[in-house]
Amino acid sequence: MQNTPTLFRKVSLNWLPWRIILPILAIVASLWSPSDALAQTQYNNAVTITQRPTLPAGGSAQAIPYAGRRAYAPYNTYTRLGNPNATPIVATPGLGTYDLNGNSTLTISDGIITVGTSPFNAVTGATLLYRVYLTGTPIGQLPNLSRLTLQENGTDAFGVVYKLPSGTPPVDLLAGLTSGGTYTIDIQFELSAADGSPITDPSGSYNLSFSITPPAVTPAGGTTTWQGISRGMDANGPVTLPSDTDWNNKANWSNGVPTRLSNAVIPAKTSSAVVYPILNDPSATYEVNNLTMQGNSGSSAAQLVINVATLRVYGNLLQPGGGLSGNITGNGPLSTGVTNSQTNSTLVFAGADQVITGQLLVSDIIIAGSGIKSVINVMIPSNIIAFQPASVTAGVVIQSAAQDLSSGTVNTVFDTTGNSYIQLVSSSVISLKAGEAETNTSYIKGVTRADRNLVAGVQNTFGNIGLDITANHTPGNIFVYRVVGDALTGPVATNAVPVKRQFKIVGDDNSESAVTATSNIDVIFHYLDSADELNTIKEENLTMFRSKVNGAPYQPVAGSLNQTNNTVTRLALPSLTTSYITLGDKTNPLPVSLTAFTATRSNQNAVLAWTTASELNNAGFEVQVSNDGTAFRKLTFVTSKSPNSSQTINYSYTDTETNKLGIRYYRLRQVDTDGEDSYSPVRALSFDGAAVASATLSAYPNPFSNKIDFNLDATTVGSGVAHVQVMDMAGRTVREQNLSVANASLTLDGLDNLRSGVYIAKVTLANGSTQTVRIQKQ
Repeated sequence: MQNTPTLFRKVSLNWLPWRIILPILAIVASLWSPSDALAQTQYNNAVTITQRPTLPAGGSAQAIPYAGRRAYAPYNTYTRLGNPNATPIVATPGLGTYDLNGNSTLTISDGIITVGTSPFNAVTGATLLYRVYLTGTPIGQLPNLSRLTLQENGTDAFGVVYKLPSGTPPVDLLAGLTSGGTYTIDIQFELSAADGSPITDPSGSYNLSFSITPPAVTPAGGTTTWQGISRGMDANGPVTLPSDTDWNNKANWSNGVPTRLSNAVIPAKTSSAVVYPILNDPSATYEVNNLTMQGNSGSSAAQLVINVATLRVYGNLLQPGGGLSGNITGNGPLSTGVTNSQTNSTLVFAGADQVITGQLLVSDIIIAGSGIKSVINVMIPSNIIAFQPASVTAGVVIQSAAQDLSSGTVNTVFDTTGNSYIQLVSSSVISLKAGEAETNTSYIKGVTRADRNLVAGVQNTFGNIGLDITANHTPGNIFVYRVVGDALTGPVATNAVPVKRQFKIVGDDNSESAVTATSNIDVIFHYLDSADELNTIKEENLTMFRSKVNGAPYQPVAGSLNQTNNTVTRLALPSLTTSYITLGDKTNPLPVSLTAFTATRSNQNAVLAWTTASELNNAGFEVQVSNDGTAFRKLTFVTSKSPNSSQTINYSYTDTETNKLGIRYYRLRQVDTDGEDSYSPVRALSFDGAAVASATLSAYPNPFSNKIDFNLDATTVGSGVAHVQVMDMAGRTVREQNLSVANASLTLDGLDNLRSGVYIAKVTLANGSTQTVRIQKQ
């Protein structure tokens, strides 16, 4: 072991012989507390640093002692440790320049503290503490001190000696460092008292410094920052050279060129003079672990351009300003609609679980590696998105997602109205090539959106989204949303479920309108036959269902099943402006509510008629009536014609009770065979005066408290949007809102703050017709 220099801080009495001073100190110490006395017992303390720098030119390693407190020889001959607390300040010794490539050495090879013996026999141990950090690191971010236990190692003329135990391995001060720059080594010396309290050197912390040459390649786990400098010059000033935008030029990075094992930061744009990386070489390797592109808006967002090249990202891609782009797609069949790294901008997500933030538009996006890639915002593969998992069996998934910024938790997004999804523009496709196509283990989870122009007689695959449509009409541009991994809203009191795949079609013609009544579409529904997507349904039982809302009621629309191709085909399906298509079990059909319910006056009778598209475990319908729209009573019970049916069934009942007066309200209570029930919308009829048709507009409950339901003439009004206006008796509008009409009914809620009194409600339909009714707030 090397001679272990002891650090010593010079004191005001150091000119006196220590053999004279020590007895005096002992007398003075007897007047102090043990801790005060012990603070003065470190005669010497030192650390030995073994050094083999790369600059200046190395040679063999040298063990050099550095002292803090230096009471006597040989410690008073050692180089002093830096001490910012001394008066005057002791400058920090520099240990030279090192690298992280194994070409240099910097270790702690020994440490020593000498302690007086009397009256300081309360000392029970000694410790050397150290830490290494980049100079300038904020105090709150400094690493914790590491501890080396020193053992009692005999005595010298003045006291007990504590040293590192013989055979202690050297402490590598370069271990764990991941970047170039200037570093500080903090050194502290500490004694332990018998009562367990620490006694530190009154001089506090000592320090040393050294430098690390920025490596050519960023060390594993390290981070490097793009420099963004123009190094060329002409008569007009700085000029950007091709080398200034070269990702693989180490001079452009603070800590070497990043690799798949290291992280990169591209700073926000602070001026127009900032230069950003451009990837131009299809044969070059461009890769990074976590890539952070700073700047939150388009004007300040960091930039990264992928031309004809491939960037592989193995960690997270964080670019809130959306500054990464790659818009080059070559011409011809070898480039468009296929992956081609030699002609197209290509971005590969090649790691395990990855988070991708900010809007992203790149020609070819390849989902590789493993795990789940979570898209926070919108991802647009302008040419193709393909899957190349590390393991075909394990697969790889990309999903629309949201992230809790406080916890970092990521959850799948299934909401088609949100802002996280994979967007297929008019030129985008999902690859169908073997080894790149979606499979049971590699697929897009959550929301995928495709915008396409639908033309009569031309099949549209919507970028291979999984829904092929051929229309007999030309509605123009329509949107198709695909949601995978989450079934449509489940029905109540039944175990019937759809598959975990659904399509929302928006913008088509409405076949329920007289103008476009003949509009229909041929639909091919593609599915994956994984156990998760089938959602407990036997594949041979799959059939198609459609809904106007995101869930029940469903309408069975049948279809032809092809288990070999994993498709269900339905021809001439009447088109709707908005519809949801999914697959369910034909032996356990999804529940369907009433598709029609009308009430018509015939002299002094009320004729009720209703239609079901299908029924599931339906015992029948209890017909109910009310004089105030609130308290209902039973008129009769109509038994189901077919408790389990997938066919349209019509029902009717005539209310022949005598002495009908005023407004009568009717509703149906549908009862399942297991006793569960649900209610239809309310229909109103007026029996004042001569026989007329159904009350054109009725409201219930009336009076109301916080919400009110309006019912229109179901024989003339179906669905759509109506404008509702509520006016006080002075004609002032107190509330107005556009509401959706479903089955000739609509609901206006949020009326808690409306004052008690009488109001007029005016409903304006899409065709311009208006209807009014008097309502009262309780």
